[in-house]
Amino acid sequence: MGKQSFILFFLAAFILRASVPQRPPGKTLLLFPFTQSGRQIDENRYSAQIPDMIQKALSSSNHIMCIDGGAARKSSASKLRPLSKEQAIEIGRQSGAELFIYGKHECLAGGQIDIIAELWNVQEDHLEERWIASRLDVNAIDTFTHRVAEDIGEWVARRIALERLVSLSNPNPSFRVRVRTDKETYFTGETIRIVLESNQNCYIHVFDVGTSGKIHLLFPNKTQPSPYCAKYMKIILDNIVVHPPSGTDIVKVIATLDPVTLPDLISGVPESNLNPPTFQEIKTELDELARGFELAVSPLAEDRWTTQTLILKIIEE
Repeated sequence: MGKQSFILFFLAAFILRASVPQRPPGKTLLLFPFTQSGRQIDENRYSAQIPDMIQKALSSSNHIMCIDGGAARKSSASKLRPLSKEQAIEIGRQSGAELFIYGKHECLAGGQIDIIAELWNVQEDHLEERWIASRLDVNAIDTFTHRVAEDIGEWVARRIALERLVSLSNPNPSFRVRVRTDKETYFTGETIRIVLESNQNCYIHVFDVGTSGKIHLLFPNKTQPSPYCAKYMKIILDNIVVHPPSGTDIVKVIATLDPVTLPDLISGVPESNLNPPTFQEIKTELDELARGFELAVSPLAEDRWTTQTLILKIIEE
């Protein structure tokens, strides 16, 4: 390889590295003391012990930084009052945290306890997860907090992978793909209609990451088996049924000027159970899907690929 070719190769590699996003950072989690209810005295101070046990179980996570929510409360007067969800969200926003744990417990006779723990998204003001333990033996609190911590770790891992998928984009494509729906908010039971159009002949793959975490290949599909899209040809995807739960639905479009297949992601995948059974469910982890996208576009020249992302709000009726 000549000197000039080597320089061009180095520059191309540098540009591609800049175009494909790196793994996003982890999440900051506030853990507030749990609110006590009932008449039994909390002699063992479970209000502080429960979030402390969750934090300890999360200590080995590389993606979660835990902060003492009690210490984040400003005045000693406010610390004496039960914490409301609205106060927790405000404290979270002031501290720059993305998530917080908020809960309550009731000590029962006979050494048992009721616990409710909730994981809230600070920025979206949205309840992400809830855990309920009724008449739990106090000796089993450790098992409960470990399950909560494990679920939080899995949720954060999925969220980071989703952000990685959403952030994949090309700042300097030579062509454009338009993607539109009739609205941005849907109720469960409704159907989504997506229209795609490119200003160049290209190859398109469309994936949907539903609120349940399931991944479906929307295009190509059973009725439209080829990924090829002619210039200014409209691709219409309809009868996409909205399923619970509430949350955010992500539609990711990858378009390339060169033929690109994603065999590791779509070959041998069984048909989904959606009705009508048009779209295939992708049996892969979200992080693997994002990595597959990056690997698919990394060999291509910068002007040979582009992406689009639709973020849809799903509300469960």
